Amino acid sequence: MYSDKKSILQLAALLKAHGVRKMVLCPGSRNAAIVHTFANIEEFTCYSITDERSAGFFAIGLSLQGGGPAAVCCTSGSALLNLHPAVAEAYYQQIPLLVITADRPEAWIDQEDSQTIRQRDVMRNIVKASFQLPKDESEESLWHANRIANNALSVAQKGRKGPVHINVPLAEPLYKLADDNGEYIQRTIAAPAVKGDCPSEVLSIFERSRKVMILGGFSLPCDKLQQNLETICQHKNGIVVVAEQLSNVKPGRKIINCAERLFSSITEEEAELFKPDLLITFGGSLVSKSAKLFFRKHKPDFHFNVNFSDVLADTFGALSHQIEM
Repeated sequence: MYSDKKSILQLAALLKAHGVRKMVLCPGSRNAAIVHTFANIEEFTCYSITDERSAGFFAIGLSLQGGGPAAVCCTSGSALLNLHPAVAEAYYQQIPLLVITADRPEAWIDQEDSQTIRQRDVMRNIVKASFQLPKDESEESLWHANRIANNALSVAQKGRKGPVHINVPLAEPLYKLADDNGEYIQRTIAAPAVKGDCPSEVLSIFERSRKVMILGGFSLPCDKLQQNLETICQHKNGIVVVAEQLSNVKPGRKIINCAERLFSSITEEEAELFKPDLLITFGGSLVSKSAKLFFRKHKPDFHFNVNFSDVLADTFGALSHQIEM
């Protein structure tokens, strides 16, 4: 049996997909739905530790032992404050640690409800990043929760490794269970950092995609970028570059530099013809409303976003890889 809350099922599935296998679980009522779900996933090795301070340091030991980062989960209120010493140690020792804390719904903060404190960002000075999952389970909120969880899991493990905090507001009922197998997941977003050769998975997707569109947002003028775009268009058939005028990309063979004009002219009957198998985006914000509406409705099979940010930019709700380079 698992919690019936889709945000918890999705978080559990993404932890598994990102290679997390060791869970340290602390007792409590607000986090009972999380604990019950984690404990019933056979890929997770769970350790029950009553004292949160001890649990945090035990999780550090598990992470140092190898096999991916460990997670520690506690209930709401002062329980998470007891994790601070271990989280500080993980931050300065550069140890990936996932701190998952259950919380009251935001409406009940500062309402004299027991074991209710201001948990959001309470660890901001000793974690790489803090995240809070949305409470409701609308389609947009579940997409948001998916992006947040993927973001948290990638931040903990790339660059200067360290702890991240995922705060999970939960409303009553907390103990409603379902027979769902815990595999509720929209998608896993990979976040490889490319410093030399491109990862084989990324290259494989590029090579087998029949239709590839490279979409450029705001960029400064760059002769090298222009040259690379012209070169990649010659790599194989089925590649086209569409760029906004703010991208400073010049038009050329298979390079269109007026995205709004193109996407606003595509009819619904033509949409499948224009939808790429692989969309690669670069540059800053995309201004073209027509382009955003097109890809939010007609999602590519894969979306690579190339940038340097730690924040996953899922502009079209189709991001599969955020490539840091």
